[in-house]
Amino acid sequence: MTQNPRYLTDAALDEFMASGPKTAFRIPGVPEVHLVFLPGAGGGVALRVAWDGAAVPDLSEYEHLSASVVLAGEQAWAELLIDDPDVFRRALPVVWRIADRIQLEQTTFTEAVIVTLADFGELLEAASELGSDREVGLFGELTVVDCLVSALGGGLAVTAWRGPNGDEHDFDLGSGDLEVKSTLSEKRVHWIGSLGQLEPTPGRALWLLSMQLTTGLGEALTIADLIAKLRSRLVGGGLTAFEKKLYSAGWQDKYRATMRRRFRMRSAPLLLPVDEAFPALTQDRVAAAGMPLSRLREIAYSIDVAGLNEEPCPPSALSQLLAIGGTW
Repeated sequence: MTQNPRYLTDAALDEFMASGPKTAFRIPGVPEVHLVFLPGAGGGVALRVAWDGAAVPDLSEYEHLSASVVLAGEQAWAELLIDDPDVFRRALPVVWRIADRIQLEQTTFTEAVIVTLADFGELLEAASELGSDREVGLFGELTVVDCLVSALGGGLAVTAWRGPNGDEHDFDLGSGDLEVKSTLSEKRVHWIGSLGQLEPTPGRALWLLSMQLTTGLGEALTIADLIAKLRSRLVGGGLTAFEKKLYSAGWQDKYRATMRRRFRMRSAPLLLPVDEAFPALTQDRVAAAGMPLSRLREIAYSIDVAGLNEEPCPPSALSQLLAIGGTW
């Protein structure tokens, strides 16, 4: 299929999304329509057209969309803001259609937004639950947070949880970093999402915590149960920071009604040192093999960690979790 020359290619979009300072792309046509990529991982993307003086639409019913009039230099712009980059990627057909209506059909900003959102309503509806893999992964991370609250106290435990900040590794344990992998499989097989995920930070240890979960009843917990438990254990700034990170990790309280799976440990968690002997794909190893990193845009792989050597001197903060064994 031929790429519409009015639109950004996937490669160009990736470059704009990864840019540091605020950048903009002008969509060819009249009137001027710009896509403005706001800085930072959570900056979002705005579609702007010169404001015609009319009221902008009320988009309060949408979770990640808003419309307003903004001033940039001496120009007032009608702006459609998508505050979540992941939602923006999913909503790209909506953005292009709005731009087409404004420039090719000479529709006003307000009408273009209202009509297009009505056409694509189902696409922009918020999910009623986390995806299954994300639910399992987040449950594992929250289990570690719960363990760290007992070992370090609430404030330090929440500070140690770095994954929702966009860091490469899930936890900073002071003496090293921790990557948490959870699975419902009977085998210790985990997905690794990038070359950097198991790349140790220079001068710091890196561990992989393998957690095997299973669904059940009795003492098993839903993810909402575990979140409620943590909220009851945290106070003040620690609770506030936890709520922000929980939201960044993808959780919304409305999910409680639909996410009813109960989890418990299938086996004792396994802590593995990610060292020279660990079978990980990293940028250094791939480059050393002569592979052109600039051409490898995305790499994900699964790894079976059963039988690998465990960490002989685990961090004390994880002692309670590693001793859980096959019970919750």
